[in-house]
Amino acid sequence: MNQDAFTHFLRCLKYSYRKLLLFFDRAPYHTSSKVKRFLLRNERTVKYEFLPEKSQEISPIEIEWREWRKLIGNRYFKDKDEMRSYLQRRIQSDDCPIIRLFDYLMP
Repeated sequence: MNQDAFTHFLRCLKYSYRKLLLFFDRAPYHTSSKVKRFLLRNERTVKYEFLPEKSQEISPIEIEWREWRKLIGNRYFKDKDEMRSYLQRRIQSDDCPIIRLFDYLMP
């Protein structure tokens, strides 16, 4: 991910949903000048907050990353294709954990 890809992602979200409420961690591409300009230009329709620094326990994506690391940690892959194939098989199997990142927001 980089600032160009993230800005493109934000544009796509805005196009799809018109108004946004977003929460960002402090990854460099979230705080880049290009992203800040996008947010300033769209301040009427895009509201955002930064998560506190070093607060992985409240960042839903961190839960997801932990589960993926369990799937591929300490495992050797000869190349990206082998890893991709392995992950696709695991995703399609019943034993792959599915983390619904924002279920905790729903009643």
